[in-house]
Amino acid sequence: MATVWTDVRYAARRLSATPGFTIAVVLTLALGLGVNTAMFTALEAMVYRSLPYPDADRLVFVWGHRPASPMPLLPVSLPVALTVGERSHSLDRVEAWTSLPDTRFSLTDGGNPIDVQYAVVSSGLLPMLGGQPVRGRGFTAADDRMGTPRVAMISGRLWQDRFAAADDVVGRSLSLDGDAYTVVGILPSSFRFVDYPRSPDVWLPLGSDPFQARRFAPMAAMGIVAHLAPGATVETARAELGAIARAIGRDFPPLRDWALIVRTSREQLSAARQPLVLALTAAATLVLLLACTNVAGLLLIRASGRDRELAVRTAVGASPARIVRLLLTESVILSVGGSLCGLLVAEWTRDVLATLVAGDHSPFVPWRLAPSDLALNPAAVVFAVLLAVVTGAMFGLVPALQSRHATPLKDGSRLTSRRGRWQAALVAVQVALSLVLLTGAGLLTRSFAALAAVDPGFVAAHAIAVDLALPARAYGDPARIVAFADRLTVRVQASPGVAAAGASDQLPLTGPVPTSDFRIEGGAEPEPGKEPRTQYSSASPGWFQASGVRLARGRFFTASDDALAARVAIINDAMARKYFHGVDPIGRRIALSNEALRFVAPDRPPIHDFPAAYRVIVGVVADVRAQALDAGAQPALIMPLAQHPTRQLTFVVRTADDPRLAAAAVADAVHDIDPAQPIAGTRTLEDVVAAATGESRLRAQLTAAFAVLALLLAAIGIYAAVAYAVAQRTFEIGVRLALGARSAHIVGLSARHGLVPAAIGLVVGLPCAGLAAAALERLLFDVPAFDRLTFAAALAILLGLAAVASWVPARRAGAIDPIRALRVD
Repeated sequence: MATVWTDVRYAARRLSATPGFTIAVVLTLALGLGVNTAMFTALEAMVYRSLPYPDADRLVFVWGHRPASPMPLLPVSLPVALTVGERSHSLDRVEAWTSLPDTRFSLTDGGNPIDVQYAVVSSGLLPMLGGQPVRGRGFTAADDRMGTPRVAMISGRLWQDRFAAADDVVGRSLSLDGDAYTVVGILPSSFRFVDYPRSPDVWLPLGSDPFQARRFAPMAAMGIVAHLAPGATVETARAELGAIARAIGRDFPPLRDWALIVRTSREQLSAARQPLVLALTAAATLVLLLACTNVAGLLLIRASGRDRELAVRTAVGASPARIVRLLLTESVILSVGGSLCGLLVAEWTRDVLATLVAGDHSPFVPWRLAPSDLALNPAAVVFAVLLAVVTGAMFGLVPALQSRHATPLKDGSRLTSRRGRWQAALVAVQVALSLVLLTGAGLLTRSFAALAAVDPGFVAAHAIAVDLALPARAYGDPARIVAFADRLTVRVQASPGVAAAGASDQLPLTGPVPTSDFRIEGGAEPEPGKEPRTQYSSASPGWFQASGVRLARGRFFTASDDALAARVAIINDAMARKYFHGVDPIGRRIALSNEALRFVAPDRPPIHDFPAAYRVIVGVVADVRAQALDAGAQPALIMPLAQHPTRQLTFVVRTADDPRLAAAAVADAVHDIDPAQPIAGTRTLEDVVAAATGESRLRAQLTAAFAVLALLLAAIGIYAAVAYAVAQRTFEIGVRLALGARSAHIVGLSARHGLVPAAIGLVVGLPCAGLAAAALERLLFDVPAFDRLTFAAALAILLGLAAVASWVPARRAGAIDPIRALRVD
């Protein structure tokens, strides 16, 4: 132990004597170790760490699946959720929840009206997930029954921000959309479950659900979270729920082609994000390997200046193992220093990494990782230290093993030659790894460029969107919704600088969008399960101009398309191409299945009366991306807001100048029309487009940063290899020059020490880059994995880098003074 401590002190003194070298190595390792520590934290949180719920490993999610739907997962109706709970034996607790863009309240208590998100849950869901109230009580089974008094729980955030954590909030009556709800409990601020479209501030039991209370159709957008019964497995649950889904289909024919999918809580959290996280982890690992090879090369050069010292140690009795241990001690000290600095790098990258790992808000991923979940923890620190020791041994082993042969009694040419070969091998490895990273970065950058070039179908510049959620009590009459939208449009259009204004229930690129099957008048009746489907929405006459949607043929809606006029619709190009096959759709009639639904008797299934629901197609517009830029254009049908009013509105305003200036005008107009109506949120359409490309941009930026770091390390490695070769052959170069060799010839000979191993690295790295490209294929948009331009550009960049990094020290070799070179000992 004493000799180990002696080696540590000696290594520390040696490193402190060369601060420039030490700082360069530590910073190089800090980047490699830091990003790997950050990626370990993300993987540990996503794959290994237990979710913050009791018995989380036994929790499963149940979703619907319909082959005709483009979505792999679908929410289910409340009756289906209740049926699963009644019939399943492999699940001993089955709970349901829903939280959607339209589950919002206007809260008027405690100050100015604000818009709050609410979630509806069955009474057992919060206790099953550990959501114990900090004040008051939770929901009971009685709260799930219809006709019971309306009750609610509120979040700790709302309690503190809106009510200043007052003690008398529990038991108080809150006015939510004009209805009175009694607060029975307060959830802790730390509790997180639902995160779509934002974290709820109000929680309701099934019996207080305003949709159910107003005798609307049963909620068809519920998620199910359940607990596996003792002895049950995920496989048995999947088999049992498959049988239950088939039985439901026999009892209720509209669900005959539905299936029920069971996912573990871990699968639900990480399935969509794992490919990206694994790709970034691979990139971070490559960066670490590059850092190790770079540092190994620097240590080889440094070791060449210590041959005399190490030879003396050998002469006085130091064993080869003792020499190796001494040099490895220095390497591990450098690596540990890099690891400590790397912890800071990991902390600094936490927010960026959390954005990528969490992904977009989704109704199918109710719990997402937050930046706090990626904070450094003991596991991350232990990983960083262990990684430091391993990497220290990795990059220190080659120079340590080479230096143990140092002896003053023998010619050092063999050792120099051996070091030169190792130096060349390290350069080849660096170039190969750099090619893999550069190719991946190029593919992701081209993918982002392709995504950013997609026409969203609207003009984002000079437009702002204002979200409104009209309360059900005040706007239960559809005529009041239309009157509010008309008055708001008139007020806003009269504001200075406003070019157009209009409302819709769907903002582009913010899906998901509701879909329905439909029938075209005169068309053949489709086979069951193969009905044509379309997205649908509603919009006021000015919305198309305000959003910058292009009219392909026909006309836009006008003020005359009101509730008393003939029912009309506008379709997009995708629907015209897919279902009208080149025939002009203007004047054709079409009916949505959900508008044709008729309930003839309480004890009988509904029927479809399509002739009574026909709409005349009056226009065709350009394809507007409803959900995502990379999702492709889907068939879409738009109805006049006056004929299909909804309480969830997005008011779009187009201006001549900065659209943000119009937000105040819209807010003033809203409050003048209805002082109790809150503004749910505002955003420019440019922000909407930026959000749609945000993840792709961040992926490209991160991998590009890795690639730039790889290029820098590769350049340093090539430069160091050539400079080392020149330094070791100074005498030889002097002889060649004295005998008449030209400087250009010397430059070429010297540059080969960098160019040859770089070329070998490119040859070895090309198939590796191909494998990496194949692994990235799932993350690419409109770019082939084996894109020739990307591969050619990566090869050209690395060849140019190798040429420059080799030429700079080689040029100095050609300028050596032969007389001084021949005096070298």
